[in-house]
Amino acid sequence: MDIYYSTEDKYIRAVQKLDYGYAAKAKRLLSEILEEEPDNGRAHYQLARIAWWKLRDAEMTRRHLYYAKRFAPGFTPAWYFLVNVLLETRAHEQLLAVAAEAITVPGISHSWVYFLCALSHEQQLQLGEATRFAEKALQHSICEDESGEVKLALARIRRKREAAKPFLYDTGTATD
Repeated sequence: MDIYYSTEDKYIRAVQKLDYGYAAKAKRLLSEILEEEPDNGRAHYQLARIAWWKLRDAEMTRRHLYYAKRFAPGFTPAWYFLVNVLLETRAHEQLLAVAAEAITVPGISHSWVYFLCALSHEQQLQLGEATRFAEKALQHSICEDESGEVKLALARIRRKREAAKPFLYDTGTATD
């Protein structure tokens, strides 16, 4: 039986257990941390990782990520994970609300936030808004990888917009 003297020791051990694939042991340690400190945002984040990757429980994932965001607002991995989960679960309105908050957090890439907003609008087939957010993401991108991904998304959105236009047939007969 391991004895941990502080919540930080438990947290480090839980992350190690999780990284080595021992999700059940990590969950037990993280639950102990939350019994002692219910407002430990990083522990909520790790439980969200377990809920998403091991249990496939989107609701539990979102709940723990919202707690992580509330209790550790400067912990950027929780913000990144939350916005990605909201995108994957197609929670469009929630994603836009969280993205507006995430922009204010130091260390969060504005390009990344705008890009995920563009993807969300694209999922909703709101192609005008998707284009607007993708262009904002391109303006804020700071590396070639980011800008390349955004350019690909912009091209894809433009193709979708073109495909959505009505097709006019030309019969070749002139009417005077």
